Amino acid sequence: MRILIADKLDPRHFGALEGTGIEVVDRAGISAEELAEILPGFQALVVRSRTKVTAEIIARGTTLRVIGRAGTGVDNIDVKAATARGIVVMNTPGANSNAAAEHAVAMMMALARNIAPADAAMRAGNFEKSRFTGIELRDRRLAVVGLGRIGRLVAEKARGLGMKVVGYDPALGGAAAAELGFELVDLEDAVGFADVITLHVPLLPATKHLVDADLIGRMKPGVRIVNCARGGIIDEAALHEALQSGQVAGAALDVFETEPPVGSPLLEDPRVVVTPHLGASTTEAQEIVAVRVLEQIRDFLLEGDIRGAINGLAIDPTTRNEIEPFLGLARRLGRILGGIQGGVGRLTARYYGQVPTRNVRALSAFMLRGFLDHIAGDEVNELNAWDLAHERGIVMEEVTRQEHKSFRALLSFTLVAESGRKTTVAGTLFGKTGQRIVRIDDYNLDAIPEGKMLFVSNRDVPGIVGKVASELGARGVNIANLSLGRDQKDGRALSIFNLDSAPDEGLLEELRGFEGVHVVTLIDLDT
Repeated sequence: MRILIADKLDPRHFGALEGTGIEVVDRAGISAEELAEILPGFQALVVRSRTKVTAEIIARGTTLRVIGRAGTGVDNIDVKAATARGIVVMNTPGANSNAAAEHAVAMMMALARNIAPADAAMRAGNFEKSRFTGIELRDRRLAVVGLGRIGRLVAEKARGLGMKVVGYDPALGGAAAAELGFELVDLEDAVGFADVITLHVPLLPATKHLVDADLIGRMKPGVRIVNCARGGIIDEAALHEALQSGQVAGAALDVFETEPPVGSPLLEDPRVVVTPHLGASTTEAQEIVAVRVLEQIRDFLLEGDIRGAINGLAIDPTTRNEIEPFLGLARRLGRILGGIQGGVGRLTARYYGQVPTRNVRALSAFMLRGFLDHIAGDEVNELNAWDLAHERGIVMEEVTRQEHKSFRALLSFTLVAESGRKTTVAGTLFGKTGQRIVRIDDYNLDAIPEGKMLFVSNRDVPGIVGKVASELGARGVNIANLSLGRDQKDGRALSIFNLDSAPDEGLLEELRGFEGVHVVTLIDLDT
């Protein structure tokens, strides 16, 4: 297995991979064209913020299994494209949070005390104290926009400086903010309150140009703005105009909409403190993110551990050993349900007894993968199954129960189609790995979900099963296993044949023409 390092990591930290048999190829600074050319043949790709992992790049990674981001933000990775191809995307959240928070506070203080222009003047031979009179941060009002890990750390450090802090985060409840020791307000109130505003939100469609001319106009005149989060959150043209008018007294920017920001008028404005995306650039943070991302990738490639995955099914190795047989069973039951009755509708997944229900979402993802195999083929995998189901109008509900009256553990999946037709498939494990189908609709069964399975629904009268079996034998199709179920209420029976080879379509049509046979369905679990 091979890992490609596309951005700068200290080679001293590659020790996490020693003795694993994993080859590391360090091509830090590689161009997009070169990356696309050499990516085939690698199982893992490691980037920081420089490399743009686009859908086109991902498409070239024909052997790629995981993309690791040494840092938190993944806006330079097309996560949707990776998910669609079954590629896990990992980051290292929290590893550089303190470094980023300290940098934001440092930028805030540099802005308040005019450090950068005073330094430039001194180096030019000008000793001008009065020109660079600043402000104290104690008792100043700070608005923290975005209360994730970094935003909370900034708020904590700012309160230590004696600042009065309010926060804005639409995904955080007021009670949680109160526990942090400051008030949660809406965005307009936050920026209208503040002497200083610091931004700590990701770059999303909803936050693109969040700080625009309109929002700046609602700010307190003479406000100072700090952005150590992501370029593009601020409309830089609007910020430039506000600096010229005096609405904004100063800005401290570590990130820009285009990096490097060549030709930006903000670089020429002495009221703007700028740094080249240094938020996570501390010795300690670089060591932590490098080691952590390599350890995560190592554990994924060798053990299937998807710790740190933002699009994966978070199952640690110990739990995976316990749940693996159920994952396989869930997928096969989904495949059978989709083969018997596919299409759009409402799915209900019921998990009973000793099923490891703390990973219900993973079980349901594998079931959906199987269910969608018939309509999505290679497009579907356990990472994108939920999204594909949603896109197709399939609604999924999950129910867990502590026990079942007949089985120690049972997985049961029901589809109610838009037509109103209802189909249920249920299965269990015998021992640790013996998969069984125990129920389809009202038929009690003991069928093995493997290989080529022929489902024959017929009138419950003598001779039909024997006739089907005889015809299969006469055509050279060997029967490996047979399970029978009957529904005495409506006089129907269900036969499930496990076959060594698949009957051709002509034979299937012949079987469908037998008197008393209602439905014949072939489901191949080997494909």
